[in-house]
Amino acid sequence: MALALFLGSGIVNGVFTLIDGLGKEKGLSTDQGVLLTSLLLAGGIVGSVLVPLLSDALRRRKIIIQGAILLAVPATLGMVLGRSYPLEIVSFFAMGFFVTGVTPVAYQYGAEITYPAPEGTSNGVFALVVQASGLLIVLMDALRGAFGNIPSFVGLSVLLLAGGILAFSLKESPGMTERARGRAEA
Repeated sequence: MALALFLGSGIVNGVFTLIDGLGKEKGLSTDQGVLLTSLLLAGGIVGSVLVPLLSDALRRRKIIIQGAILLAVPATLGMVLGRSYPLEIVSFFAMGFFVTGVTPVAYQYGAEITYPAPEGTSNGVFALVVQASGLLIVLMDALRGAFGNIPSFVGLSVLLLAGGILAFSLKESPGMTERARGRAEA
């Protein structure tokens, strides 16, 4: 879980940091790059509202986390490999939606699976992971120097996919399981 959060946050932070270089490689104008960055932010805002609502409505954390991580992979690949501007628009929005949108669910999941540990402790660990994802920006910058922006993002997409696959080993939050059971009995 922490690995996927680390990778997803690193990719989003990397996009913000490296958008100019990526835009130049893809032949985007400055205005197009600004729009794509804005869409990444907008997707994150919308996702941060809708993804937790969906998780709460379904009374599931695990499937939401898995789905968001796995859907972030094609979004990332669309961002860097897409050759049509409309595909890039959708991909940038989707990347923000899934990666940033799942973050509140991940924090809640962490609090639920580590209970009775204080929620602040589990949230602190996840906040540390998100901040440490800045290390990926350094890695991406090194890879960019050797290979360009596109291969470094593709490599991170592969790592994100691995994180999504590892998310299948997560167990559903005990709190969600209990609430779903109580709802079914009512």
